[in-house]
Amino acid sequence: MEAMTKRATLPVEWKVSKLLTDYREAARDLLLRAQQLACNDSERAELVWLLEHPPLVSLGRSSKPSDILPANRLPVVHTSRGGQTTCHAPGQCIVYFALDLRKRDLHIRAFVEQVGAWVCKALATWGIEAQADREAIGVWVGSKKIAAMGFRVSRGIATHGVAINRAVDLSLYRGIVACGLGSGGLGSEDVVTSMEREGVEVSREELEQRLEETCPFFSCESGRRGSNPRP
Repeated sequence: MEAMTKRATLPVEWKVSKLLTDYREAARDLLLRAQQLACNDSERAELVWLLEHPPLVSLGRSSKPSDILPANRLPVVHTSRGGQTTCHAPGQCIVYFALDLRKRDLHIRAFVEQVGAWVCKALATWGIEAQADREAIGVWVGSKKIAAMGFRVSRGIATHGVAINRAVDLSLYRGIVACGLGSGGLGSEDVVTSMEREGVEVSREELEQRLEETCPFFSCESGRRGSNPRP
């Protein structure tokens, strides 16, 4: 634990994009940053990047063709992340990472647990009692998923991240089987939730601020490089 605390002071860039960010563009940027980190490029910091995507469905490496239902009207994008199928849209807080697990002495399981605990801590600010599940990866409020996770680790660098449902249109989940939840040709709207559905109205800026305040991957004293809004 002492080593993990020490490692948490490594420089990390905290980046917030205010405009909707194209999924493929974000994936390219993450891949480039990961390649730079893997080559120990001293000019590039690790990254925690908050943004929102236009409406789309993303397929992870464990997705199935049957996850896309006839009711789906969103564009579908294949990705390199782990996990299954989910959807993205405005009102969903995406947190992407490009973090060097080697320098942090972290295995992927421990990293996923840290991310889950971080999201739960942030949600607790508004009285939402959430739990991160070790087996059914994600963050849950009771039996409903409020945040989906999917990561890729290559050469010790973790990329992709977590999608937190703040005030996203949950009807979009009718057209997919999200994270393997749902059967019989039914979508996943009834097995997901959001902060809004839990009775919490919070602005995007308030959630982003709380995530920054509680982020375990840098310290306020020596780790963070300031916010860098994407044009």
